[in-house]
Amino acid sequence: MSTDLRTGAKASSWTLYFCPSLPQRPSHGLTAAFPEPGGSNSRMWQLASLLLLVTIWGTSGTPVPPDSVFSSSKRAHQVLRIHKRANSFLEEIRAGSLERECIEEICDFEEAQEIFQNVDDTLTYWSKYVDGDQCAALPPEHPCDSPCCGHGTCIDGISAFRCYCGRGWEGRFCRHGDRACHVPGSNKAINV
Repeated sequence: MSTDLRTGAKASSWTLYFCPSLPQRPSHGLTAAFPEPGGSNSRMWQLASLLLLVTIWGTSGTPVPPDSVFSSSKRAHQVLRIHKRANSFLEEIRAGSLERECIEEICDFEEAQEIFQNVDDTLTYWSKYVDGDQCAALPPEHPCDSPCCGHGTCIDGISAFRCYCGRGWEGRFCRHGDRACHVPGSNKAINV
């Protein structure tokens, strides 16, 4: 520590060596390189703000080479599509709507159940919503041209379908006819 001849204050040798023009003030072993509080400290903030502004302005106008990581604005808008969570005011409070919950957005089973309020109707809708109509898309190994071989009603399920066979037909795909022979002139049938 040395004594400043102008003020009589003690200053560190670092401050006197690097900042001889700064006025020195008394301290308890610590020397501030900044002026007194309330002084021209705002000048430093003005310079820092100006430097930040120039840096931001300078980088915003920098041309981008065509092979850079940035996409065109058209492509960027396709990627950065914002999906609305609520299409209207207080939508989450309103009763479920099939269009709003499951067509405009991807819905889960709970939302579908809120719409239909019935397990059977929910399962009927959900089986088609999850994996499509299995009655319309037959597997390659299916033995007939229609799901129940034209002798029953197809019921869609998840990744499968069931057949409710019409009268006189049986089997998984309703392709086996009833093996009973009707005796002409009587109401009796003989099993063969």
